Amino acid sequence: MKEGIMEKLKEHDGQFLFIRETLNRHDGQFHRIMEKLEQHDRQFLFVMDKLKKHDEQFIFIMKKLKQHDEQFKITNKKLKQHDKQFEFIMKKLKQHDIQFVKIDKRFDRVDERFQKIDERFDRVDERFQKIDERFDGLEHQVDFLAEKFMEHDARFDRIEARLEETATKKDMSHVMSTLDKVLGFVTKIDQEMTMMKHGIKRLTIDMERVKPLVGLA
Repeated sequence: MKEGIMEKLKEHDGQFLFIRETLNRHDGQFHRIMEKLEQHDRQFLFVMDKLKKHDEQFIFIMKKLKQHDEQFKITNKKLKQHDKQFEFIMKKLKQHDIQFVKIDKRFDRVDERFQKIDERFDRVDERFQKIDERFDGLEHQVDFLAEKFMEHDARFDRIEARLEETATKKDMSHVMSTLDKVLGFVTKIDQEMTMMKHGIKRLTIDMERVKPLVGLA
């Protein structure tokens, strides 16, 4: 019986040894499990930190997207304003085209007026030419009259000398009448020259008035 008890105790010792070894293995496994759990905790913390950063990035991205939406709205508004401005500019350009057409027509009318002024200048030049010719004729006549006066003076001197000897009142009257006619003719020529000078003066004044209109002043 004692031997049986000893065998039982040996069996129990073996079982306790097995249990202890098993518990030791379990302790090792639990230790590894705890290490794994700690690693998982660290990984979860890392993941949570990453998720938090992602959340912040998403918030930043959403904020940026919202800003972009606002910028797109502003851009679209600006583009609409530009469209209106372009329409206004095109309208103005069209008005300018119409004004240029009117200006071209006015230039055509101005050209016509210049043409008429040139024609008037040609006529004025012709009149000046005629006046010069008349002056030449008058100067020739004056020279001729001067010569005649000199001849008449000589004749009058001779006539006076002879009249002093033989002239009657009738002869003196005839001579004086002739002198009056000659003097009247000379006076008429002098008046014509004076009138021509006034005409030239008026033409000169008219030309001075016309010069600013044609850009010659």
